[in-house]
Amino acid sequence: MSFALDAAIWKLNPVGYQLTNAMLFGAAVAITWILARRLLGPAAWIGPWVAVLVFALHPTQVEVFPVPSRRPEMLAWIFGAGALALQLRSPFRRWLPAVFSLLAMLSKETALLLPAWIFVALLLTTRSLRKSVTTTMPHAVAFAVAIALRLAVLHGLGGYGNTNPGAMVARGGQTIASALSVLFMPQPPMRATVAGIALVVLCVIASLCAFLILPRLGGKRARHSADMNTVTIGAVWVLIVAWTAALAGRMASWYVFLMVGGWALIMGALAEAGWRAARTRQTSPHLLGAILLVLVTVLTVWPALYSPFIHRYREWDEAAVQSRAFLSELDHRIEDAPNGSVVPSPPIPRWAKVSPNFVAVRGAALFSGMTLDAYFELAYPDRHVRLAHKGGEKPSADEVLVVPTAFVPGFDGP
Repeated sequence: MSFALDAAIWKLNPVGYQLTNAMLFGAAVAITWILARRLLGPAAWIGPWVAVLVFALHPTQVEVFPVPSRRPEMLAWIFGAGALALQLRSPFRRWLPAVFSLLAMLSKETALLLPAWIFVALLLTTRSLRKSVTTTMPHAVAFAVAIALRLAVLHGLGGYGNTNPGAMVARGGQTIASALSVLFMPQPPMRATVAGIALVVLCVIASLCAFLILPRLGGKRARHSADMNTVTIGAVWVLIVAWTAALAGRMASWYVFLMVGGWALIMGALAEAGWRAARTRQTSPHLLGAILLVLVTVLTVWPALYSPFIHRYREWDEAAVQSRAFLSELDHRIEDAPNGSVVPSPPIPRWAKVSPNFVAVRGAALFSGMTLDAYFELAYPDRHVRLAHKGGEKPSADEVLVVPTAFVPGFDGP
């Protein structure tokens, strides 16, 4: 629906699609702040802003932000996090948050376990099993509606050819491990992969240990409880998204986008606990709080060094040039071709591979069969232009058959 709206307003002008993505990314950042503030409490100051920085500056955002076809990731987080934030604000308002849940699940199938996440969050914040179950029921209804619509439209689960529920059991552990490695260590320090893994693990363990020790050293229990709840809620979301991604049978790097939201909540809670402890006059909490803040700073700044807002990914510039040149030549060949003819395509720029290789960001797809199918429908509404998907296909008398040829050197990819 968002693509249809873009096409109605902007036709094939890519500026409009990028503008929509930019606005959606801004909304995703804003909802991250709102949810962090809702979970940490109105007195929280540093935690929500750290959560925003972690979310906005994670390197994997470059795999989603500039790619309109990956917009569903942003929509799923906006509606999913919005559903939880709205439910926490109005515990007795059930159906409006459930509508947000439905929109999240219709945006991306990775959000299908959103009701489970909302149930865990409500159970931690209300401490009432009965209220949590009752409040989550409308979200479960939204889940049933989303599944029914998906099965009716796609006549099955859809997705890749190896998509099946059994994959969540068979590949769940492997997918979670793969996703966490990209989330925690988007790039190793000084290109030393082994040292980078060890350092990240050390930082995470030390942060959690300091965080767990702080409540025993004094302070307000309610605030510590809010911090710990936020860490748990963020961790549950990360694991749910990673586990659901196993449905696809693989762990694509842009799937991490949704996980970054949970990671941002964890980091915000750790920062809030460290900031509060560092301001006390007691020696032990003050020292632990300072250590916690240092570790949170390392885990925030380190990934941000390769954020698309800081690091220049020049591959995108070349990809844009290649894309424009490809479409210009392809359009020229199609316009000169009569109906019933076969048109060989120019070399296709399929994948913009990002270097250096030690960054978790892999790159972005440029043109695939589905992309070209959609382009032909939009660019040639009065002609029947079809992409050949098998060898030896023949065009009918009223169509132009485009046959893929080679790939642009340096832009081949998975």
